[in-house]
Amino acid sequence: MRFKFLILLVVLFILFILTCVSAADNQTEIISETPNYHSFAELNQSITNSGSDFTFEHDYKYEGGEVNITINKQGPFTMNGNNHVLDCK
Repeated sequence: MRFKFLILLVVLFILFILTCVSAADNQTEIISETPNYHSFAELNQSITNSGSDFTFEHDYKYEGGEVNITINKQGPFTMNGNNHVLDCK
């Protein structure tokens, strides 16, 4: 009797684990197919206007011939990426 009960518990446990794994696979992430990139000139201006820290609010992409980014800050300076893209191709 105990052996059957033990087998039943093991089977239920396995089914529970499979259900959890299956639920985790159903998560989807929406990815924009056409990202809205801002220019390096805009990034340079935003960094220049910031204080001792800068938080990315957009994705940025280098287009040939644009200005270089110059960071000329006194003291510590922190850049928070917030999972944004900085494409320097």
